[in-house]
Amino acid sequence: MTNIKITLTRAVLVLFLSFSLQAKEDISVTVYGDGYYPPFSWQQDGRFVGIYPTILRNAFDRMDGYDIKIVPVPWKRGLHILKYGKAFALFPPYYHPKTRPYMSYSVPILEEKTRLVCHKDFFGKSRERWPEDFYGASIGRSLGYLIGGESFQEAIEQKKIKVIELQDSNHNLMLMVGNGRIDCYVDEASALEVELNYLKASLEYKTLAENIFMGPIVNHQRGYLGFTNENLDMYPYKNDFVNKFNQIILDMQKSGDIERVINESLKAYQEDLK
Repeated sequence: MTNIKITLTRAVLVLFLSFSLQAKEDISVTVYGDGYYPPFSWQQDGRFVGIYPTILRNAFDRMDGYDIKIVPVPWKRGLHILKYGKAFALFPPYYHPKTRPYMSYSVPILEEKTRLVCHKDFFGKSRERWPEDFYGASIGRSLGYLIGGESFQEAIEQKKIKVIELQDSNHNLMLMVGNGRIDCYVDEASALEVELNYLKASLEYKTLAENIFMGPIVNHQRGYLGFTNENLDMYPYKNDFVNKFNQIILDMQKSGDIERVINESLKAYQEDLK
């Protein structure tokens, strides 16, 4: 009888320890990010690098209870899997709650400036009002990016502006401006400046780059970590994750950590292009 009691005690103890260990295990989470959005996020030598991956890794390292993996994905694909609840989180969407009701948002991670580059001949007359002074123009932008502001999007829908969208092609869109195939290209200001400086320093593209002029800042947008609103039974930790992430991002903004990452990442990207 004593032996049976000992055996039962040991069995209960093993089960208790097993449950305790399981309870302490970190929750595995996959976060997807735009795989081609330099200098904000891109792939280099098999690594996912850039401003957003660096900020998020720093934040995730501070999040107790989670084992978080960051995976690059084509932007349109990322939006698709988030829309149908096949992914938990995606970065860095802009805030478009009406267009993307399947998505909720973190606190803003950082602010991005939207700017134009245009063929030099396009600035033969004043182009101060956005988007009115650009009616009739052909403007390139990356596929899936709702960039340029609501009035720009309305002008597209009303066919007042023609938009050419290419996937993962900021370099190609810049070249299309240089050779006159499109009038302008709209994107994040830092990305445009870095790419244009690269073309100007390149023997292959230097002459073409002389045709490309920097245009005005036309909008300001904030980048977020977006979370799916679908299949939430698969992500019971969503509220806890979002609350912890938001607080850490706010702390990083207050401490200057995010500004430091931006400056260091931009400098590293410019060095890589040399």
